[in-house]
Amino acid sequence: ELSALSCFVDVTKRTLLELLTFADAVAVTEFSHEKLFKLLDMYECLHHLIPAIRSLFEQQEDCSTGARVSGTTVGLVGPHAYMATEASETLARLGTAARITFSGFETMVLRHDDPSKMALSDRGRLRLVEYVMNYLRFLSDFMNTMNQLLWERKDDQTANMSSISGASSSGQPRNDIEGNQDFKPLSLSMFRLMEALEKKLDAKSKLYKDLGLSCLFLMNHLHYIGQKVKNSDMRKLLGDEWIKRNNVKLKQYHTTYRKTWVNIVTFLKEDGLNISRGSTNIDNSTRNLIKDKFKAFNAAFEENLRTHSGLLVSDHQLCVELTISVTAMILPAYRSFHGRFHNHLDMVKHKEKYIKYTPEDLESHLSNLFEKAS
Repeated sequence: ELSALSCFVDVTKRTLLELLTFADAVAVTEFSHEKLFKLLDMYECLHHLIPAIRSLFEQQEDCSTGARVSGTTVGLVGPHAYMATEASETLARLGTAARITFSGFETMVLRHDDPSKMALSDRGRLRLVEYVMNYLRFLSDFMNTMNQLLWERKDDQTANMSSISGASSSGQPRNDIEGNQDFKPLSLSMFRLMEALEKKLDAKSKLYKDLGLSCLFLMNHLHYIGQKVKNSDMRKLLGDEWIKRNNVKLKQYHTTYRKTWVNIVTFLKEDGLNISRGSTNIDNSTRNLIKDKFKAFNAAFEENLRTHSGLLVSDHQLCVELTISVTAMILPAYRSFHGRFHNHLDMVKHKEKYIKYTPEDLESHLSNLFEKAS
């Protein structure tokens, strides 16, 4: 039985050495951000196997023999027992490579970028934001392993906490982390990375000269980021307070965006139109005022359509919310004004220059403005 075990150990040792050599080679090859997930896969697999490796190879104990590993005596153990040490050292090298790779990813996200050079994807979002959010979503699957590895990093929890505590980029208190010492290393890193993304988005949004476009840009990204967090294990890392704070910002931008449509509604006020309901006889000055109001509304409405159609809103849910919000503000006012005064222009030459839209046309244009992107 002992001979059979020895034969098995001899055969297994050669295979294990090949696997450990391969893992070592992976650990020392050129770093890339995407390599992190392969490193973590290998780390978790080897970490799981080490107890079995120790159990198998240390059974061949021979107290008369001393094994030497890398020039260092490993005590009086059997000729095969050093394999457990080799496996542990390979595990440590994989862990170090994973930490270095993640640090490189953090550096890439945290560095200052020229906002004008940040490229957009065909979904109207910054490629960097999409890349980072997908990266963090996959990384959250390894949260336990990453927390274990990051505890060993020199810039540990205290350093990370000091760099992200206090006020956010918007000047609001960071209640989600302030005074809370329970966050683990990966959570703290994610807070810092999300803060960096917010600053980059804020800088990029300032390049839009139109306030409505700036708000659309920010809403498009905050909604995307929020959905990624809520629908993955990132929610466990960032917490519900972070999600609430993100939703508050989203609502603030939504409110500001609505205001960019308010001026359009002002053209539909009945100021100066002293026409009793049912009356068909009006003077020319009143008729001209009706024409001017329709004409001004048309121009402002078309300008907003033209400007805001220049930015993609890629999420269907956000498209629906924006459509409902803007339509509820404009359509009732237009329907009321149109219903009361369009008949007074029946005899006007080129009536279509002034009454260009039915209420149904208006609703269709607003729907298409957002839905075309989804």
